[in-house]
Amino acid sequence: MVEKIEDLTKEYEKTFKSIEEGELVTGEVVRIERGEVLIDIGYKSEGVVHLEEFREGAKEPQVKIGDKVDVLLVEKENAEGIVVLSKRKADYLQGWKKIINAHENNKVLEGKVINEVRGGLKVDIGGNWGFLPASQVSPRPMGGLRKYIGQTVKLRVVKLNKKRKNIVLSQRVVEEEKQSQAREKILGELAEGQLREGMVKNLTRFGAFIDLGGVDGLLHLNDISWGRVNDPSEVLKVGERVKVIVLAFNKENERVSLGLKQTTPNPWDSVEEKYPVDSRVKGVVTGLVPFGAFLKLEDGVEGLIHIKDMSWTRRIAHPGEVLSVGEEAEIVILKIDRKSEKISLGLKQAKPDPWEEIAEKYKVGTHVEGKVTKITNFGAFVNLEEDIDALIHISQLASDHVTEPGEVVSVGEEIKAKVVKVNAAEHKINLSIKEYLEDQEKAKVDQYIEKQEKGKAKIGEAVRKDEES
Repeated sequence: MVEKIEDLTKEYEKTFKSIEEGELVTGEVVRIERGEVLIDIGYKSEGVVHLEEFREGAKEPQVKIGDKVDVLLVEKENAEGIVVLSKRKADYLQGWKKIINAHENNKVLEGKVINEVRGGLKVDIGGNWGFLPASQVSPRPMGGLRKYIGQTVKLRVVKLNKKRKNIVLSQRVVEEEKQSQAREKILGELAEGQLREGMVKNLTRFGAFIDLGGVDGLLHLNDISWGRVNDPSEVLKVGERVKVIVLAFNKENERVSLGLKQTTPNPWDSVEEKYPVDSRVKGVVTGLVPFGAFLKLEDGVEGLIHIKDMSWTRRIAHPGEVLSVGEEAEIVILKIDRKSEKISLGLKQAKPDPWEEIAEKYKVGTHVEGKVTKITNFGAFVNLEEDIDALIHISQLASDHVTEPGEVVSVGEEIKAKVVKVNAAEHKINLSIKEYLEDQEKAKVDQYIEKQEKGKAKIGEAVRKDEES
């Protein structure tokens, strides 16, 4: 009977797996109780793993009944007759084998960043600790390392000491390989005239570099907008995604020229239809220069008001006397040069020309009064009314010869003169003190003669009356 029992026992034992301590096995979770996970590995009895080994850094253990898990057989039977298993050691062993295989075959691994340590980051690869130096985190500086904590990253094993189990990792190599592949792909696809999307990588005084996904292209300042751009930061910001046109591509030196404004129609193509000559429009002053002011009619279309077209009457030394940057003004289109992309604008032309009335008011021969506002080597300017100045040439300042105008008149002096010439088209009035004085003398003579004539007439009348009587 005993022999039969022993035979049955031997037969029963043959139905179980032949497992050795230190061996990796796969089992099924059958129970979870009192902080332990019972796993059926096909052995005589179920093995036990501490529930804590399934936590993996999470708040709650990541395991449930029915899960298939890989474990390491630590002991077939301990002092209490229990089969002892370890998931953590199984993960470590599998991870180590995976690391060795990745190092030998130049494969990419995934690891979870656990913490920041001196000089880099500590990374968990299947229960094995690896070191990711700061210099190997990214191809370009990305600021602090703490932002990587908790992230799962792709890595290569760049150095491995099996005996000491020291692992040095690199994410930078993986990213550079990825960029290189993307670069080759894009270089094979690029062609002039293509519309592509990219990210603004950095800004310079002459433009911006756009990352097309591994290949950088130059977006020149002149190709950012149809309008005036003084600095790329007025339109773009680093990290922004933009659509651009490939203007030129040299595959040999890998130079790519890009255009942003070319993604929209050129406003100058329709400028003559939108702004016909002699039409009145409004614009905003964008800049002042000694010879005039620039006005924006719309994005990409600017015109110039020359200083001579700012006022019908005033002598303007600088455009800032009339206009200021940011001010809106009504103007008239004077001339369009489509080929050179230039528009001439008139500010004074948007108002009636007062000189038509001025010419009537100050007719030749009229005597006027005014104040001397300026003295030059060729004469003196006299203000007749607001914004209306007239010139007295040096030859007309006095009856005698004058060497220096300042000898005869002074700034601020009130004078009387005669209008000798009016040119309404050129907005000029010429005066003469000399002729005014001559007129005054002539008037005195005329008065004297008139008095003489009246005296003679009275005497004659008296003689006539005497004779009659």
